[in-house]
Amino acid sequence: MLAHVISNEDSIQHLVYLKQTGQLEECLQQSILILPQIYEENQQAAVLCKLIESAFELARFPEAAYYFPLFERVASRIKNPIFSIHRLLFKGHFHIQIHGDAAAALTFYQEGLAVAFEEKEYSILPEFIKYIIRYSWNEVEVNKLLPMAELAYILSQHMETPKESLRISAAIALLECYSLAGNVKQFEKLEKRLSILPSLSNFPNELTRLQVLRAKILRDQGYYAQALCLMKRSSLYYERQQEHYLLLQLLYTQKQLSMEFMPDRVAALDRKIEKTHWLTKQASSHFNHSIKKEESYREETAIFHFHQSIDERLGNEEKFLYLLAFAEERTYFQALSQFPAPSLVLSENRILYVMKENEVSADFLTCNLPGIFFAVIQPQKGQTALELFHEAHAKMYYILHSKK
Repeated sequence: MLAHVISNEDSIQHLVYLKQTGQLEECLQQSILILPQIYEENQQAAVLCKLIESAFELARFPEAAYYFPLFERVASRIKNPIFSIHRLLFKGHFHIQIHGDAAAALTFYQEGLAVAFEEKEYSILPEFIKYIIRYSWNEVEVNKLLPMAELAYILSQHMETPKESLRISAAIALLECYSLAGNVKQFEKLEKRLSILPSLSNFPNELTRLQVLRAKILRDQGYYAQALCLMKRSSLYYERQQEHYLLLQLLYTQKQLSMEFMPDRVAALDRKIEKTHWLTKQASSHFNHSIKKEESYREETAIFHFHQSIDERLGNEEKFLYLLAFAEERTYFQALSQFPAPSLVLSENRILYVMKENEVSADFLTCNLPGIFFAVIQPQKGQTALELFHEAHAKMYYILHSKK
């Protein structure tokens, strides 16, 4: 059966293949499965990179949030430029998709673009260019981005197969620049080349964005009905993917057109715009907690106060352990919540504890019944309470996935 045993490097190359050919769900699941078996840090970073990329593209934001702190930790230790650049890319994604903060996201995208260009990592330039244009609401100096987009596109055409995702990404970034600069002829010429690629359908995010860019051209050419049709189709996709900022842009454009040609639709669009505005400001809107919104607010407030005291202890360089407990059974959860230690009870049968090592008694660990799981984090210098929170959930996510 040795023929079925493959090396870690082969596994990573398979993940690269899955990601580049648009098999994102399989890439995500395979990454989660093989990660616990990999101990070399460069390999860990490579797997985490594909895992987080796939999670963000699939709008699987909890997975991205859980695993991102681990990637940050590994990337900061090994100091490989490509992982440092991806860290900035993911930082941007994290702020826009998890926290709804476009300004912070743009800061990281712009920094990442500068670092990638300096390090001559041209294949990743399109990623930063795309997101800078999309989340800046077109308030960007396109003439500075266009030469980099053209360079990345030219280089992408000389890559060996299978590099579909890189070629498509480079083409979309260049189309973003052409659309923003009003270069219609160049746009249409490149659009034709991209549209005939059979692999484009494997990348719904890019296909949808191509439709949005085409709709803008149609609008400018006076084909309003066709433009609205494409925008509506794209809006449905962005709504499903929880891309609230991009959805908001489309809704405003649809409203502008509707005011002139379909005034009866304006009121409905106003209601949708108001709802989407609200969603862009909800940091927790991408996480489907099975609790009411007012309970969620109280929980977030409790975590904030709990973490204030932890940040003070971290600032004083105290030594302690940060524990996250999860109980599958309600009766086990009640037993955990009665344990006499500084703790915070959360929804979904989770409890946070802060203890010194000598306080983690044998009695506490005997709670580790089949339905109870612990993630224990030893804080490192420079960490914040929020980072501990994410790392504990990442570790718990490992434990629960390896159990399945």
